[in-house]
Amino acid sequence: MENTKSKEQLEDKVMKTAAQYFGKDLLPYLGIKGKVLRAAPTEHIHLDARRLEDDFNFEMEDGSYKHLEFESDQITVKDLRRFREYEAFLGMTCGAPVSTVVICTANVKHPKTELINGDSIFRVQVICLKNKDGDKILRLLEKRRAKGKSLGQKRLIPLVLTPLMAGESKVEDQISRGLELLHCKEAGIEKEVRRNMETILYALAVKLLNGDALEHVKEKFGMTLLGEMLVADGEKKGLQRGRMEGRLEGHREGKLEGRLEGRQEGELLKLISLIRKKTQKGVQEEDIAELLEEDISVIHKICEILNRNTGSSDEAVCLEYMSQKS
Repeated sequence: MENTKSKEQLEDKVMKTAAQYFGKDLLPYLGIKGKVLRAAPTEHIHLDARRLEDDFNFEMEDGSYKHLEFESDQITVKDLRRFREYEAFLGMTCGAPVSTVVICTANVKHPKTELINGDSIFRVQVICLKNKDGDKILRLLEKRRAKGKSLGQKRLIPLVLTPLMAGESKVEDQISRGLELLHCKEAGIEKEVRRNMETILYALAVKLLNGDALEHVKEKFGMTLLGEMLVADGEKKGLQRGRMEGRLEGHREGKLEGRLEGRQEGELLKLISLIRKKTQKGVQEEDIAELLEEDISVIHKICEILNRNTGSSDEAVCLEYMSQKS
């Protein structure tokens, strides 16, 4: 339960980062007018305890709000009623005008754009990327990479939207190819920009995929974006612990110890998560050690703890391993 809550919090952090980047760099690319002031809340609780979860909301500089939704299937009357409800509640809560933009995948051929409801008409702006070829964008970037040429942020911006575009490749394959391009040396982007772009791909994966396809893509993110965030969270927790101990034994020493302990704990949590996934798939310890390039004795000890404590969280396994080591 604790591990599930931790993952949900981490995923929430990824979505918030995605929203910030989407508003800053991708709205202009999609031709949506207006300048974003900040990302706005996307969860609303009604008095009947029914949770409304929008995809992205943005407060604009002119005081209005943009409400964005993603659709991979046809837009139905039921969808429009749902969007209308989101828009009405956001407008009532914020006391400001709200407009809804629906970003569709290439699968949406004839999108509905308005709902007649009594004497009122509810309209949405639909942006469909079916006229753009996601495979072509990926091929051009891959060809440029093969020649050893720098890709750069401007060329990579369309890459994060390829899962919404037309193309013969599966969405999960487009996301995997996109991740590989973002991590190649030819990408020519700063770490923070790469992480922001990864969050968009992750958000689209969660929205557009399900079942085995989603789990497969999430596993790839576990080696990059989520793994790095896990390490960062571990560093932060360790730093806080080090600061508390530092008040008693010297703040400077405690701060350094906290950084070191936090990094070790974060990296160990990442390793435990990967080992758990591999063992659940029946991969042998020797093969796990080879795949993860880790000492077999470390893999063996963690597998022993996992087998002995079935259902325990990664954090609990981490604590037991560290206590044995010390």
